[in-house]
Amino acid sequence: MPNLIASARRNAILCIEFPSPIPHWIAVLTLIALTACGGGSDAPAGNEESNASIQPRPQRVTTAAVRSCAGAQVRDSGKVIYVLVARDCASSGPLEISLQSELGSDTRSQTVTLPDFGVALSVELAPGEARELSVHRKGSWRSFANLDTWDWRDGAGLLAKDGGLYLLGGWSSDTGGKNDVWFTSDLSKWTRLVEHAPWPGRHGAAWVAHRNRLYVIGGDFLVDSWSSEDGVNWVRHTDTAPFGTRYTPNAVSINDQLVLYAGQGGSEGLNDVWASADGRSWQELVTHAPYAGRGLIHGSALFNGRIYVIGGGVKAVPEGEGYAETVVEYADIWSSADGIVWRREADTLGFAPRTHFAVLATQAGCWVANGSVGTQLNTSSEVFFAADCVHFMPIPDTSPMAVRHASSLVEFNGSIVVLGGHRDTAGTAIWQYFPDHSNNR
Repeated sequence: MPNLIASARRNAILCIEFPSPIPHWIAVLTLIALTACGGGSDAPAGNEESNASIQPRPQRVTTAAVRSCAGAQVRDSGKVIYVLVARDCASSGPLEISLQSELGSDTRSQTVTLPDFGVALSVELAPGEARELSVHRKGSWRSFANLDTWDWRDGAGLLAKDGGLYLLGGWSSDTGGKNDVWFTSDLSKWTRLVEHAPWPGRHGAAWVAHRNRLYVIGGDFLVDSWSSEDGVNWVRHTDTAPFGTRYTPNAVSINDQLVLYAGQGGSEGLNDVWASADGRSWQELVTHAPYAGRGLIHGSALFNGRIYVIGGGVKAVPEGEGYAETVVEYADIWSSADGIVWRREADTLGFAPRTHFAVLATQAGCWVANGSVGTQLNTSSEVFFAADCVHFMPIPDTSPMAVRHASSLVEFNGSIVVLGGHRDTAGTAIWQYFPDHSNNR
């Protein structure tokens, strides 16, 4: 007798599993009944439940043109659209923007007028589907005051995922280590997802996105590892990681595994390298990499399939004291494709060595922002870029940005975002830069 494997559906047809081999007459009847068992069609006719669950893919803006501005480029995150024009583009009045969006073979064109550069306007690409549109000159900066959301912090995680940015933890002299989680899809509006995540508050952790999850690893001399898909629900993978206590470890997601390296343990700079598939079990890849042990680097750099260690340093940790001063600053650059074999890329940085700076790698190259130069209190507002992650050049026009160290640095929809950092004057202002890679800046 055949084995019944499903109850009656809406059309009262039973799904039946027959033994093999199947007689010819049964095979014919099986083909007739396939749609009742969920087979034979990607979207069965008359199946309202299945059709209702199919969400339309969003329209995507692919090209844009701005009247009187040549060479416009478009960046569409799915929530905001940035149209980037040449840095010398002058505006003598309202900006007229021609947009073209696509969804499969469907192409839509429309013209929008904005009053000026940097002014945002909600644009409807299709019925019920809107984006915030703004036009920016390449090589320009803008900032958001951000007065009513998260409070000031340094050493926080800032990770790009789900079409927006997640802000994780950090530290301030007001509250100590933080474990709140915030999300934004446009930089100006932030939503607090969690007031207190289950992981202990911290700064200077290894913050990294891996396998579509947010990871919080170590930091503040903790030895734990946590992850979340949405920033709300967290899983603790271990609270006894074998890499030991360390501050400012770095981590990247490479070759489908997490690779953790560098950091400061006590008063010692570290150069061991560890790997894990999921943050639970860790394997030591290298006990001593060829570069001098170091930490005080916020963020990580994975560029063209290679991990980069750019500068860094060590500071003293006097017993019982709350302030630590710089002991050594390094000016060399190293890279590795696997965390095991390392090569020296340069002996000089192209800028003054420092500690507590932020690093970031994008498809276009590597970025370094702010930091403590020479001493911990001599903080900076400088930003540097290297198309090859080796030969760094300064980005101009950063003078309005408050000096700071231990800021957070991330790429968002083709722009570079700097936020947070110490000291208090850095506040909560968000700074955004629109790169001009035509001249490697």
